[in-house]
Amino acid sequence: MSYYGGPAGHATGNRLFRHKLTPQEEEIIKVSFESFSEESDEKDAKDNPIRVITIDSLRQAFLQIDASGDIHDVQLMIDDIDANNDGRIDYHEWRGIMTRKLLGEDSMSSAPHTFEALDDNKDDYIPAVELRALLMKEGQAPLSEQEVDELLLFADPDQDGLVNYKEFLRWLSNPYWQHQYQD
Repeated sequence: MSYYGGPAGHATGNRLFRHKLTPQEEEIIKVSFESFSEESDEKDAKDNPIRVITIDSLRQAFLQIDASGDIHDVQLMIDDIDANNDGRIDYHEWRGIMTRKLLGEDSMSSAPHTFEALDDNKDDYIPAVELRALLMKEGQAPLSEQEVDELLLFADPDQDGLVNYKEFLRWLSNPYWQHQYQD
């Protein structure tokens, strides 16, 4: 199993963490996705039905365990995980969230609340200038100016000075997924 120690000054604080799933963890992700997903009308390149997790498939799962009162929370979960905003969770989105959970890298649970507090007019945007100042002075390991500049390339891809923080947080949670920013 591989481990990585972040560079000095990095948010990991030189803490070692795993960056690779065990075969058992890989199997958990696969089986859990298969358990909650259903076939969609769409086909992949090999003409196989694409499987997705929908609110309906999760509603059925919650009914089976007599937890249907939590369905509003399930919708919020789908909204948070759904990186491409299609109302469903595909395998890549599921794998992203589950990998972070299994590797203990999901420390972003309070990030949406932090950004919402900075969003004065509640339009889902915060000024890039404010994000820059926050990242350079807050936390145990504030970022350098260069690190913030690099991060803002992804946080403000259209360089209009406004950060769509929900899309940005989705990208942070799964940087390998090609997000389609929508205004």
